[in-house]
Amino acid sequence: MTKGDNDNTKLEIEVKNLALPSRVVSGTTTYVVWLQPDGETAMQNVGGLKVDEDLVGTLDTLTPYTAFVVLVTPEVSAQVTAPTNKAVFTSRVESAD
Repeated sequence: MTKGDNDNTKLEIEVKNLALPSRVVSGTTTYVVWLQPDGETAMQNVGGLKVDEDLVGTLDTLTPYTAFVVLVTPEVSAQVTAPTNKAVFTSRVESAD
């Protein structure tokens, strides 16, 4: 996590040895990254992880938030509006500012 343009938080996610989503939950095709900003209950879909042939998933994004929880869930589509499966990865992120 670093500062991006306009004081946004630049978030770079890399997950190694990631199983194909369909092996985690039948019928899923992608992993979606969610942010839950501090003080909010709603999750925000910030994009799908791009998974390469070495099973490394990556996503680079910007957010105006400096403290939030990141979740990654297997989903049937990258366009889902709320998580429908349990998270395979969760992490709390907080700026050192």
